[in-house]
Amino acid sequence: MTRLQFHVIMDLLKIPPYAYCLDGGHPAERYCIAPSGDGWKYYYSERGHEQELMQFKTESEALDHLCTVLISVYREIRGTL
Repeated sequence: MTRLQFHVIMDLLKIPPYAYCLDGGHPAERYCIAPSGDGWKYYYSERGHEQELMQFKTESEALDHLCTVLISVYREIRGTL
């Protein structure tokens, strides 16, 4: 998945941009991906800490995982997507 494809899916599903971050860092209460060594990492940023940390070989794999997580979270919140 590319960043463009990711953004299109998020827009279609009305998942707000404040729910995620594609540029790493430690924004409050967001699902994130970031470059990490020779790959990419996924994590939930909470109070400056990285929770649920996972490693991926490519940005595409990290975006796929992030998309799956966000769809699941927002499905629970809204009851359906």
